[in-house]
Amino acid sequence: MFAIRKLPARFAPVVMPLVLSVLMTFVVSMISTLRSLGPTPAFLATWPGAWAILAGRVSDPASGIAAGAADRGAGGCCVPTQVI
Repeated sequence: MFAIRKLPARFAPVVMPLVLSVLMTFVVSMISTLRSLGPTPAFLATWPGAWAILAGRVSDPASGIAAGAADRGAGGCCVPTQVI
């Protein structure tokens, strides 16, 4: 059987906040995407990308290419808007 070693206690002040931050962004992006799209199949397709935006990345699921904030333009927006 495989034995899993515990993380040394000296790393706890760094690792625990990091894990909680990742979990928090995961949950917050899920809630905001669910509220905007509703419980639809589009939610399941959009949520991973919404979580990636929170991490500073935008991915294109069709091509598998991820773009950083610098690739999205000076405003940092990934969706162009049109003023009518």
